[in-house]
Amino acid sequence: MTDAPQHVRPWQIVTAPAGSFRTVREDGVVRARGIRYAEAQRFAAPAPFAYPQTTPQQPFTADTPAPACPQRHQDTDERLIALGFDEHCQRLSITRPEDGRTDLPVLLWIHGGSYTGGAGDLPHYDPRWLVREQGVIVVSVTYRLGLFGYLGDAGSREANAGLLDQLEALRWTHRNIAAFGGDPDNITVAGQSAGGHAAWDLLLAADAQGPATRMIRRAIVQSAPLGIVHGRTQRVWEALAPSAEQTERMLAETPEQIVARESGINRLALRRGAARFMPFSTRYGADPLPPEERLEEGWRRAAEAVDLLIGTTAREVGLFTGILPPLQRLGRTRWGSRGVVEPLVRALTRRIYAKDARRWARRFRDAGGRVGLYRFEFGRPGHPLACCHLAELPLLFPHPAWRTGQEEAGAGVTGPQLMDSYDPDTLERAGRELRARWGAVLHGADPGELTGIPGVLRMLPVGGRRG
Repeated sequence: MTDAPQHVRPWQIVTAPAGSFRTVREDGVVRARGIRYAEAQRFAAPAPFAYPQTTPQQPFTADTPAPACPQRHQDTDERLIALGFDEHCQRLSITRPEDGRTDLPVLLWIHGGSYTGGAGDLPHYDPRWLVREQGVIVVSVTYRLGLFGYLGDAGSREANAGLLDQLEALRWTHRNIAAFGGDPDNITVAGQSAGGHAAWDLLLAADAQGPATRMIRRAIVQSAPLGIVHGRTQRVWEALAPSAEQTERMLAETPEQIVARESGINRLALRRGAARFMPFSTRYGADPLPPEERLEEGWRRAAEAVDLLIGTTAREVGLFTGILPPLQRLGRTRWGSRGVVEPLVRALTRRIYAKDARRWARRFRDAGGRVGLYRFEFGRPGHPLACCHLAELPLLFPHPAWRTGQEEAGAGVTGPQLMDSYDPDTLERAGRELRARWGAVLHGADPGELTGIPGVLRMLPVGGRRG
């Protein structure tokens, strides 16, 4: 791509405290891709990264997407493979409108993937539509996953290295986003699944620089599996986490060898009950999180400073039951669907996702915060993947990648299979309206006064008292 003259696009070269960056224009947006926000040794906490050698005359050309953290993948995951893999993956990408406006709201997006998969610059999370339509800036974060980022012993390995990466990305954004046209005092952290849980945890994070909420104005927590990431005991961590001796050996192993270790840990976790289904997740009581018995205290502190939109899809667990052959066969019969599959989907969706989302939304409201609770309901009735986990993402980020290719969207489901669960005649309208609701929150609307979208988004009563 040939750069336009500097006087035509004065923000073509961006000089920020972290360095000077050459941006790339495409399809109505401006991007700065693959910017390092931190660096770290294996299993260690991250430290800020800067580009002191850059100048406006010799900027860093930010045109290469961030690589993914090493992870298990299929040969069909072509877009993930195209990004490449690097355990030093602490990079972010910025997408802003092309019109040069300033003081724009900022969305810090954290991808999901059970803390073991995914990447911030996968095309499935391309934010250009949200950016163009809603006049916002999106910062997409890539962070350490699996054994590189989680399940540490808080001694020989950081227990929450991935969360510390995300916290460092938040700090980088707060320090530098004004140079890209963003408002550093108007940052929303958001994510889906593990990314939603990460956004939730960032509201609780605190360290020597103070609570992270000093840098966060609001949060959007989508489909966070709060029902299986809480209540873990020290005994569980000791049973699952590699020992100090194993950690010493892993320091000399290749990234591929470390990724291979994760399979055994996942199998062990599955044998230890539902609360251990996500062994690679944050550990409360380890830097930068409070212990679980102090979560309500952290939640009250967050409610004083942050607006919250939190919710789930109507059939989260349909993503997993929809691919199991016995349940698929049952789902094709009227009695099997009504008598077995749907009750199972609804019960597990409530247990893993919806129950705790409502409980914590109510506590947030009781602490005086502004909070909205939603349920995503857009899907073809009777389709096994209707309104499942991930179902809102193709509406928020409607990249053609969802429609093509054989990459897993999640749990073995491909993008085309997920797209088949929508009504194609109303999909575009539903997506625009959903992006408008998220945009309204980013621009400061009270999440508790957000209006629903018939057949797409239902706003639910939270209960509790207003502060």
